[in-house]
Amino acid sequence: MEQIKEIKGWKWNFIAGFGSVTIGLLTLITTWWSILHPYANWWLGTSNLDFKFESMRLLGKNASPYYTTIASVGGINVTILGVAIIFISKNALRFGQKWAWYFLLVSFLCVGLHDAAALTFFFAQTGQPLLVFAYAYCALMLTGLLVTKPQIFK
Repeated sequence: MEQIKEIKGWKWNFIAGFGSVTIGLLTLITTWWSILHPYANWWLGTSNLDFKFESMRLLGKNASPYYTTIASVGGINVTILGVAIIFISKNALRFGQKWAWYFLLVSFLCVGLHDAAALTFFFAQTGQPLLVFAYAYCALMLTGLLVTKPQIFK
């Protein structure tokens, strides 16, 4: 039986997946915490924002359900993407599968760069340091992609 050769650098992407899982779960947990505590300032895990979930009703009757949906959908999508990155890195990229490299590239470009830009804007407006997760994700993903590319496309 032939031994499958493991490529170097796949663990960078594997570790990046945990950053995605962390920010996704943080989004879910803090959203539901704030919904369950509607009269407390919106909690982010590191500190609070200057509004309460209850105060969103002043924006209109659809504001709270809209935000709840966006935060829940976004949080679970980022979490599941992280899980996919972890599994694909370990079970496909690790063994040189080209499709895995392309999947991770798209994940980096479409999710990583977008989230880094959005969280940079959020930081500029609120001073909340959530952008650290997105920047770490991007650095780890890009490192993994650059290290594995020559081995995948030789």
